[in-house]
Amino acid sequence: MDVYWVYITGQDPAGLLANYPDRRSLLHIKDMLKDFPRPDHSGGSPATAKVAVGTGQINWSEVLATAQKIGVKHYFLEDDTTAPLRSIPESLQYFRQLKL
Repeated sequence: MDVYWVYITGQDPAGLLANYPDRRSLLHIKDMLKDFPRPDHSGGSPATAKVAVGTGQINWSEVLATAQKIGVKHYFLEDDTTAPLRSIPESLQYFRQLKL
């Protein structure tokens, strides 16, 4: 599941994980700017809408706890931001402090 693209359409990624636990073994992870409007069904979003994980609007505590509960095995941090050299370390710092 690519959490960003599920979320941008107005869906609940944690709910989809919980409702279909046998269908997910990996997650693609990136976050959305807090002020970016959703739902968006355009099929795209600008790089400026993507931010370091933990600084945007996706509830990662809920998504990752649900993923862990259903046995997701692989997590892929994606960074399509305009400043990946800054945001990748920010994302990793967020993951390190996250308590699940």
